[in-house]
Amino acid sequence: MELRKKVELVLNDKSYLTKENISLSENKLNLQSKIEYLEKELTVAKNQNTEYLKTLLSQKDQYSQSFENKINSELCVLKENHKSELENAKKNLSDIYEKQIEFLKQALEEYKMKA
Repeated sequence: MELRKKVELVLNDKSYLTKENISLSENKLNLQSKIEYLEKELTVAKNQNTEYLKTLLSQKDQYSQSFENKINSELCVLKENHKSELENAKKNLSDIYEKQIEFLKQALEEYKMKA
């Protein structure tokens, strides 16, 4: 009788362990499947991150180029204005010198006539 109980106990243990083994195997497969899914998701996320980074850098470069072009354009306008103002100042000084020369010539003629 005791041997029968031992055999029955061993058979019950075997049955339990078999079921447990099947359960653990299924769990392992589920976890492996989940790992594969998460690895794919990670790859997709990395690719999206790379694309977003490329887009961000591209936009930054475009903004920098646009800003640089705007600054260069404004600088050219300022240079042209400065050049124009210098030319006007030179012309005004030339006109003043010519008038002074004319005035001095007239003053010299008047002086010569009086003398």
